[in-house]
Amino acid sequence: MTSNQARIMIWSPPRSLSTAFARSMSSRCDTKVFWEPYLNCCTFGPNRTLHWAEDIPGVMNEKYTFSYVNELMGEPHPNSPVLFAKCMIEAIIDNFDVVRSDYQHTFLIRHPLKMYRSYEKLSQGVLPIDFKVAFKNIYQELNKFYDHVINVFGQSAPPIIDADDLQENPEGIISKYCEMVGIPYTSNMLKWESIKDPAVLNWEFIDVGVISQNSYSTGLTLSGAFTSTGFGNGVKKTETEYSSDVKKCADYAMPAYERLHRLRIKV
Repeated sequence: MTSNQARIMIWSPPRSLSTAFARSMSSRCDTKVFWEPYLNCCTFGPNRTLHWAEDIPGVMNEKYTFSYVNELMGEPHPNSPVLFAKCMIEAIIDNFDVVRSDYQHTFLIRHPLKMYRSYEKLSQGVLPIDFKVAFKNIYQELNKFYDHVINVFGQSAPPIIDADDLQENPEGIISKYCEMVGIPYTSNMLKWESIKDPAVLNWEFIDVGVISQNSYSTGLTLSGAFTSTGFGNGVKKTETEYSSDVKKCADYAMPAYERLHRLRIKV
């Protein structure tokens, strides 16, 4: 590690603005971004435990082992004052020990109704994943890893961002986040260029999976984070109706979400 280099990682459930947050960090221009390293291993690598993508041609890569991504994340990268990784918590369920403890771990959460509603839309189109099963305990797992970061990694209480707060007050939330993780805030983090091909970002680990193929990535609703230019206009999107499946999942998740929500960054 180079002197004064910040190494930061953010964990979230799916559909929680994490790609937009990675774009915000990338727009600092001093930051090397690692795209979903552990999720790529357990979805597209030789030891994968998630199998939903196995029928999609060309998305697997045998090099994606935990040792491979951990080694690259551990290199000095002397030209990057900030190293930033974003990943989904489902990648490390029952496998917390694979995670590098020398990164400062932080969290991004989203109200369960909104998260499950967003994934329901996604599962009806591009990704045939049963969210009711795959993500039933996702907020509970976030809580477990939050405690793991404190009790096992020995880090102080990790910063938590709520997606609603981020959309309502991006400058306030991001500037406070930067203060808490020890990097300078810059207004560059509020705006970025719209792009069509994620490869132009030069993020590590985007050479694998559906994001690496335009025929699939353009159909993903995460592509909105690439074509967007910021976090929005400060107005929260609200749904008037939710399916019974979404409501049931959200009700189950609420106690775990509310615990993290109480601990979130407030400005």
